[in-house]
Amino acid sequence: THLCWAPPGAAAAAFGCILACPGGFAPTADANRIAYNRYLTAQPQLADLVLAKDAIAGLAEGERRILHSGPPIAWADMCGPQQGAIAGAILYEGWAGSLKAAGKLAASGGVALEPCNEHGAVGPMAGIISPSMPVWVVENTDRGNRAFCNLNEGLGKVLRFGANSPDVIERLRWLGSEFFATMQVAVRSLADHSLKPLMAQALHMGDELHNRNAAASGLLFKRLTLALLASRLGSPAIQRALAFVAGNDHFFLNISMAACKSMSDAAHGVPGSSMVTVMARNGVNFGIRLSGTGDRWFQAPANPVNGLYFPGYDVKDAAADLGDSAITETNGLGGFAMAASPAIVQFVGGTPAEATANSRRMLSITLGSNPAFTLPQLNFGGTPAGIDARLVADSGVLPIINTGIAHRLAGVGQIGAGITTAPMACFNEAIAALAAGLDASTPEPASGTGVLLAVNGTLMRGLKLNPNMLAAGATFVREAATEPAYRLWTINDDHPAMIRVTDGSGVAVSLEVWSVPAAGLAGILLAEPPGLAIGKVRLADGSTVLGVLGENALVEGQREITAHGGWRSYIKSKTGA
Repeated sequence: THLCWAPPGAAAAAFGCILACPGGFAPTADANRIAYNRYLTAQPQLADLVLAKDAIAGLAEGERRILHSGPPIAWADMCGPQQGAIAGAILYEGWAGSLKAAGKLAASGGVALEPCNEHGAVGPMAGIISPSMPVWVVENTDRGNRAFCNLNEGLGKVLRFGANSPDVIERLRWLGSEFFATMQVAVRSLADHSLKPLMAQALHMGDELHNRNAAASGLLFKRLTLALLASRLGSPAIQRALAFVAGNDHFFLNISMAACKSMSDAAHGVPGSSMVTVMARNGVNFGIRLSGTGDRWFQAPANPVNGLYFPGYDVKDAAADLGDSAITETNGLGGFAMAASPAIVQFVGGTPAEATANSRRMLSITLGSNPAFTLPQLNFGGTPAGIDARLVADSGVLPIINTGIAHRLAGVGQIGAGITTAPMACFNEAIAALAAGLDASTPEPASGTGVLLAVNGTLMRGLKLNPNMLAAGATFVREAATEPAYRLWTINDDHPAMIRVTDGSGVAVSLEVWSVPAAGLAGILLAEPPGLAIGKVRLADGSTVLGVLGENALVEGQREITAHGGWRSYIKSKTGA
């Protein structure tokens, strides 16, 4: 008999103890039942179409703020498509007169850049929402919460893929003026504002409501047409607006996303719940939120997309996974509902049988199935819904996402589509934090409550040994750098080794400072790879803390990566993200 076993979540054994020990694990079945029931009973309604500045407090008149997809990220660290889209939005708002000036303004901090999800909103791909852009308003009438999403521009060179040429900006201006005025009349005149029945019907017509929205867009088109025919608007404006909708099979995607956001937000904020309420990507990192951990993000480098590329492009041209549209999978749609859409495999790859198998497999990591969204190919069983982070970590089954692929450079646009998964490290970190009781109402401990430890490799947030830090009760304090007296090597591309030098050849190495309970230090050290030890590290601000250092013998024959200035930068150079 042969036994093949690995610790849950591909983490250290200490993390398995967190999952296995009820006494040290905060979430309860009752908390998840509450969160999941709020999701199931949500009733998303298409309430309005308004300018973002009139609906989203953070974009109110006078605010210079742009919302983007994914978890928080600084301008300098953004991928090309997101930077390009932000520059285009700055031009659209009239805050700069050229793309070069727009880039300088963003880099200088002259415009606040924040995640859509932190403002009750979502956006596909780059996810850009600026004050003067129209947004769909979806209200969950069961609990009264609202969610927002921008308009879908269609395919080709569009802002959401980083394009910012004059024709892109001109299309945005039309969408924000004549089209907006026309569609606002249509939305406010709809005979039926409910979205759940429309989405359910679309699933029975071959959509999965992420990468295929042809049926849902057609169903919405009929509602909009009847509303506009009964209006007193001029015929040319109506014709142009309806022609745009009719020519865009992805038109409903943004409404689907806002509907899903309103349902997920209804489930958010239940203490102790391990239900995932946000999955989002910014082209560099993948971030999740749990119902029971408040507004805290748990991030890891985004996984590559395995997909089909348009002629002339391949994986070397692709940006990493990007966009807030994984909110559909968070709600049991998209990749979780691929069984409903066998035709989608012609766009993202695979076979119809694999699409059905994907939907079945997702049942192993969810709290249940949604009876409102049924799949004919699964004998009209409900879509798998309510991702439980505990089940993901325990089973090793990762949430599957189907997605578009953007070129890594701004302005090129979409170059394919495919399938990816959420990274395991997000779920490991989230579960460890939930078990430690670190929700939104519990501030992170001050550095004085533990020993400060500087980590420069895989113990950092989102990387593979970070669960060891969380299992030890450590809390993140800040990002920092050493004084310019250290050199860095990669040890078989598995982890780094940092060594202090005195010959002037050192640099400032980027790292993270954590507060670690004294009793947890030994466990962290024992789980470190051979050749690493804890010693004293001098930081750029002149302070001295404990840190992870390498032995001289460890780096013999290994590749030096000092020029990269840190492990994350080296990883980024390897992946091309």
